[in-house]
Amino acid sequence: MSIVVCGAGAIGRGLLGELAARADWPLTFIETQPGLARELAAAGAYTVHLVGQATVTTRVARYRVLTPAQPDEIAAAVRDCRLAATAVGGANLPAAAALLAPSLAARSTPLPVLVCENWPQADRTLAEALRRHGAPDTAFACLPCSVERMVRRDGMGLDLIGESGESACVAADVPLPGFQVCPDLTPYYARKLYTNNAGHALLAYEGFLAGCQTLCAALDQPAIRTRLEALLAGAAEMLARTYGLPARALDEHVDRLVRFRFANVRLADRVDRVARQPLRKLGPQERLVGLLRQLTPLGLPLQPVCRTIAAALCYDDPCDEESQQLQALVRRGGPGHVLATVCQLEPAEDGHRRCLAEWLAHGWSYPRLMRSGLTLPSMGLRERARPAVTSGRWISFALMSLPTGLPERLLVWIRSVDLWETDPRQTAL
Repeated sequence: MSIVVCGAGAIGRGLLGELAARADWPLTFIETQPGLARELAAAGAYTVHLVGQATVTTRVARYRVLTPAQPDEIAAAVRDCRLAATAVGGANLPAAAALLAPSLAARSTPLPVLVCENWPQADRTLAEALRRHGAPDTAFACLPCSVERMVRRDGMGLDLIGESGESACVAADVPLPGFQVCPDLTPYYARKLYTNNAGHALLAYEGFLAGCQTLCAALDQPAIRTRLEALLAGAAEMLARTYGLPARALDEHVDRLVRFRFANVRLADRVDRVARQPLRKLGPQERLVGLLRQLTPLGLPLQPVCRTIAAALCYDDPCDEESQQLQALVRRGGPGHVLATVCQLEPAEDGHRRCLAEWLAHGWSYPRLMRSGLTLPSMGLRERARPAVTSGRWISFALMSLPTGLPERLLVWIRSVDLWETDPRQTAL
């Protein structure tokens, strides 16, 4: 028994590598980042610490590391292994397929490939890419996998820390122990996306606005915790009504998330890591906008998720390329433009207007957000308006009653008369 894992990142090492070590399976990593590949090969071993209600420590040592510069070794490993897996990120699946495909036709049996990606229809993406690279349909079976375990680096080395008692759901039985078989993964993927991922996003973007460094610190803010609980409650009700998941089990899942997983100091993730790539996370099928679209037809409260989308629009990290691209879009076209193009929320949609209203409320309420948003003009209006707009809540209510498209036109007008300030030093109310 052996396994080939494409990607030696947190999930590759902290889930797949850890399960392989516990089962005493030989393990081959295929890693495209030269630095990580060299470090992992030189170390010869690393440790995964699982913490929670129980503590489990696993040393992973029975592995080798291959790179794309070793095609013959990769071909032999893929030809002879019992199981393969990807943990490379959805956008990198075509590259993984190019590495796996050449040797699949030489196999005597079809190769099960666990697709451990937080990416919509990742199994289809990988299967199509394998076919494009010449792999016959009879040579592989792509198995979607929903990873529940949270994993992060433990210090500066290769060691990792993750959650005990949490692993992954897979669509069919696999020979490697540690996976829960779920023939229909759709409800479980939705649960992860709209509770785990959406909750993480709220803590990250709201935490950034509050100046927090970690998700635990954000959770310690009473106002943020209240908004998190409201968002998760709405998500749980939607999941029960839309996907038929048991309400009691959902309540227990949400409670575990807030009290044990998000609050675990040893698992405390950094705000900047979770908030990164905001353009992707604001996509129409992603954790926030996707949740908004699921809540809307059910008549469930939209304010918590709209506020989180607004906070994401304000995310401004100079070290994150997507964050800077997002802020450039906001400055150039206004938040309504981003909601329409990135989130694909039409101006006529209620969700679009609510998100815009929340963004304006954020802009008035948090001085640091003024870099990417609306400010009061400098012509003596700031002082006169200060008492009325400190909270910005009235703006939110007013915008909800305006004709469709007027908020966007208002922003364009403000820019046209040079009332749009870009210097953050001049924008505090």
